Amino acid sequence: MIANIQVYSLDDMWSRLCRLMRDKGVPVDTRNGRAIEMPGQTLITVERPRERVLFDQDRNCNHVFHLMESIWMLAGRNDTAFPAQFNSNISNYSDDGGVFHGAYGYRWRSHFGVDQVEYAIDALLKDRNDRRIVIDMWDSDVDGNGRTGKDFPCNVMIMPKVVKYESGPIHERGYKLDITIINRSNDLVWGLCGANAVHMSMLHEYMACALGLPVGRWHHFTNNLHVYEQHWDLMRKVADAVPRIGLPYAGVSSINGEHHLPPLLESREVFLAECREICDGKTEGFQEPFLENTVEPVWASWRAYKAGDLEEAYEIAQCIDQYDWRKGVMQQYEIIMAKRANK
Repeated sequence: MIANIQVYSLDDMWSRLCRLMRDKGVPVDTRNGRAIEMPGQTLITVERPRERVLFDQDRNCNHVFHLMESIWMLAGRNDTAFPAQFNSNISNYSDDGGVFHGAYGYRWRSHFGVDQVEYAIDALLKDRNDRRIVIDMWDSDVDGNGRTGKDFPCNVMIMPKVVKYESGPIHERGYKLDITIINRSNDLVWGLCGANAVHMSMLHEYMACALGLPVGRWHHFTNNLHVYEQHWDLMRKVADAVPRIGLPYAGVSSINGEHHLPPLLESREVFLAECREICDGKTEGFQEPFLENTVEPVWASWRAYKAGDLEEAYEIAQCIDQYDWRKGVMQQYEIIMAKRANK
């Protein structure tokens, strides 16, 4: 049995899947403790993957971590040091504390001896109807054969496809880039509707921009969607709430009836080089507008927060250019302020 769910954005996906798990999920015992899981597979189609920031205050995402981890992935890294600056617990998921065995970005760009992302872009530039493009994240030689450890890729395959949209409003027609992701096992809270929705949609947009195409739909097939016991109360609370379809991005300017967000990148080569420089410690002086005007103040605000100046962090966050990241990071600090005030 496959549950087929069509959603508008990440916010919509979050609330819809919480309701689905509440209503259809079954309790199971796993190696990580008790969980509720879907009895069959789940296929989710996201209409607007660029609406990737989840503003639900009960979920309380670490937006800084999600954004910076995405930059780290696009750079093709596998070290723990860079993402650990934004999430001190992340190193616990490494087998040796120094590198991640299943790091997605490293699998995309280095693990198999070829940069699969750039190969996929170049292949689609030559032939947009190419149907043999697969970006692998699972390697049976090192992930199978009885290997034990903490860190295995949960998302195992990405298939980009140029699709001609022929229905709907005129401004939404034409060629776009869709992606299909195959996932073996997805934690709904920290996985799919946490980090995955951000870094996979960032890769999606990176490739679309490099191809000169709009971002199309994200099709996500998971063989096992689950929620661990520690998040059951959160799942039920979200499931019982009134859906807020479309509302989180209501403050974004609208063009032809569609929320408008600036493109992720202008130059594929410059953007990739600067992502790598960020992971090597560069903090300012970027050529790419998204990195200069959004990523740079996000990181600056985080450094102020880690230095103990929450007010300065909040003030810097107000300078973040892109609406959704500005709203998300400010909300993150507001929640921290509220917790401190209540102590």
